[in-house]
Amino acid sequence: MGEFVDRMEREDAIRPCKDQPVWHYDEEIRWNLSGDRVLTIGARNPDYLVKMPDYEIPNYDLERQFEARKGPAPWIRGKKNITSVIIDTNISTIGTYAFYGCTGLESARLPDSVKLISNFAFSGCKCLTSVSILDSVTAIGRYAFYDCKSLKSVRIPDSVATIGAYAFRGCTGLTDVIIPDSVKTIGSETFKGCISLTSVKIPDSVITIFWSAFANCDNLKEISLPAGVTFYGDSFPPNAKITVRR
Repeated sequence: MGEFVDRMEREDAIRPCKDQPVWHYDEEIRWNLSGDRVLTIGARNPDYLVKMPDYEIPNYDLERQFEARKGPAPWIRGKKNITSVIIDTNISTIGTYAFYGCTGLESARLPDSVKLISNFAFSGCKCLTSVSILDSVTAIGRYAFYDCKSLKSVRIPDSVATIGAYAFRGCTGLTDVIIPDSVKTIGSETFKGCISLTSVKIPDSVITIFWSAFANCDNLKEISLPAGVTFYGDSFPPNAKITVRR
């Protein structure tokens, strides 16, 4: 009986809280899912800057989930209840798989303390329309925004040096992307399948564009490249007009 009650309490932890905020704890962070469906995440000790843990791909076998020391993000069972994410200013990284598959998530507000958006962080957030990526971010991981179909525009700050492979693959609603002069490499299939993109300017800082970076971007008609950039034959759609700047 005690084991059953304990399990029910843990399942209740991911339901929205309608009254006073109830904080839950995972390693060095704390989190709360409000009745307004807003997920707030901060440091357990607000006086310290901490990393969000890296999580594993969600495992829907509850028994295994609760036994695992490191498993899915603790709020993942309530992912359909999350429409907005607010990260407090004492978090330095967005962990791997942190919001993977949160299909109701519409917006995410990241503070200027965040330096890394890890692999798969927002992958599969099909309703995500806006996310603030501030100048503190230096790297965007692999599959970070994979399949975020409702994402319309992305401003990548000039602090970012690397955009990971598949980072924006399948963002079919993406119409506008600004790539800053700080970026040196664009990974494989980074923007593959972004069918709403019509033009893109690659800045002079980019040295290498890897395989299929803009493949299947069927409406991408114009690409402006810097002289000396290395790119592979299938990096762009075959019918796109490529201009190399001198």
